[in-house]
Amino acid sequence: MLPLATAAQMKELDRRAMEERGIPSLYLMEHAARAVADAVWDLLHPEEDGFSPIGHSFSTAVIMHKKDGPPPTDEEERQAEELREIIESKNTDPALRIAVFCGPGNNGGDGIAAARLLRERDGITVRVFFVGDRAGMTPDGKAMEDRLIAAGGRLEDFSVDMTSRETLEATMDWEQQKILAWLSTCDCMVDALFGVGLSRPVDGVFRTAVLQMQNRHACPVVACDIPSGVNADTGEVLGEAVQAKVTVTFTRGKPGLYSGPGAGRERCRRSCGTWGRTWWNFPASARRPSPPVPLWRARWSGSPPTNGWASPARRGWMRSGPACGAWERTPGPWAA
Repeated sequence: MLPLATAAQMKELDRRAMEERGIPSLYLMEHAARAVADAVWDLLHPEEDGFSPIGHSFSTAVIMHKKDGPPPTDEEERQAEELREIIESKNTDPALRIAVFCGPGNNGGDGIAAARLLRERDGITVRVFFVGDRAGMTPDGKAMEDRLIAAGGRLEDFSVDMTSRETLEATMDWEQQKILAWLSTCDCMVDALFGVGLSRPVDGVFRTAVLQMQNRHACPVVACDIPSGVNADTGEVLGEAVQAKVTVTFTRGKPGLYSGPGAGRERCRRSCGTWGRTWWNFPASARRPSPPVPLWRARWSGSPPTNGWASPARRGWMRSGPACGAWERTPGPWAA
């Protein structure tokens, strides 16, 4: 059984942890990011449980021209060849490719920090893409970007807006075309666009980023806290929602992961994935006591399913099988 918390309750938990317990916000963000990095690593290295969602294929670029159109110019030929090289370089590059999409809020800061931690591991190529207005970045997000730069990384801008033909033509420059080509070769993506505070429909460049993660059927997505596009309190799908293979939710489960159209219907398998983790990034003394909620009551009638299993307590997270509704909480790193 796992206690749930709404967006407002999580905001209050964060406030209490920082103001009453004196826990730095960057400390909480760093621990949340480490849980996300561990989830990505485990997904890409499934030797322990023997199952891998990662498909291996040969990357081929097919460049097409209009039959009755003018012949391509030398510049167009050069660009086409460069795009082909980006895509087909996957065939000779043994490193796994990970794309991290980060929004301007603290959820984006979690993603930036997770990208930095993943860069420290062998056999992985990580690129971090910022989505939105940089002027709206939170102080913690900016601090994590500084740490990323200090570690040799870079926060790149993703600015393609597919809302209409006009917005697409205005935002699809050459650099964005190369980014899209590279994204087509990724082995995993991380969704750090929106956290639990989202209450409006996903639109503009954010919708394009969500669609990039939706349309990569052979590329699993790890979502930070909740898949972007799902209302954390109600489970409502706000226009478009990320298709997450794994959702790493922080401190407590969110009602939207288990109720509403984001979880109760077919969209659940696409938005919420088949299993998840909860990372206790608060010390035990900073957690507000509350009675546990038996989650199977929200989705099943009768007795709870019994095929779930808890992960090693030393790692402070849990997971369940695809048919499990009851999640067991394991002690966090500060538990006695």
